[in-house]
Amino acid sequence: MHTSFLTAAAALAASAIATPIESRDVLATWTATDVSSNVNHFLSGVKFHLTAPAGYVAGAPAFDVNCEVDWILNPGVQPCTANGELADGSKVEASIETSEVVTVYHTFGSQKATGASAPLTDGNLNADFTLDVSGVGSA
Repeated sequence: MHTSFLTAAAALAASAIATPIESRDVLATWTATDVSSNVNHFLSGVKFHLTAPAGYVAGAPAFDVNCEVDWILNPGVQPCTANGELADGSKVEASIETSEVVTVYHTFGSQKATGASAPLTDGNLNADFTLDVSGVGSA
């Protein structure tokens, strides 16, 4: 009885270890261009231009914005400035974390799409970067 329990526990542990970590699905990719970073011994913020076509996810309108985020001067989520008109009920916001990850939120109607970059590093501070849209949920 004791041996059966240990064998079952070992098998369960082995199967848990062998199970791969589930990767997140990328629904769309946005590319930030015209990037300008704020650096004073470390990255504190970034300015960038961002566009997305209509339908990048179901029901999403297109957008064309300029974003400026800085986790020291203006921490938290900041509104992006539209280049032209955004669709009714649509807004784009962005934030940067101390981990140097930029996150962009596109709210349209009752939904919100979220895209995040990889950490911006010394080698790509003023280079274009991508944001993977991996979540769409209720706004």
